[in-house]
Amino acid sequence: MIVAVFVFAPLGLPAWYVLAGTRILGVPLIAGLSFELIKWAGRHRARRWVRAVIWPGMQLQRLTTREPDLDQLAVAAAALEAVLAVEDPLAATDGDRVDMEVVA
Repeated sequence: MIVAVFVFAPLGLPAWYVLAGTRILGVPLIAGLSFELIKWAGRHRARRWVRAVIWPGMQLQRLTTREPDLDQLAVAAAALEAVLAVEDPLAATDGDRVDMEVVA
């Protein structure tokens, strides 16, 4: 939201059709800038001022998310085992690996 304020503030308050168009076209720009800003903040969170800037967002995340309980972890482990039983990345052929995403 803060990035959007900085991107759209110089535009002022144009006519409604220009306003709607800039908002629609500006979404990818704002998303890209926000993503890069979050990555940068993650790399520099040892700095006290960066921690102060990201603190409100971290508090909001703390309100909206929580650690999974043991039942949820058991379901996740069972789902992973079921997928690995069908898709073994080491035994897959090159053709099978086309749609397979491997996260290291």
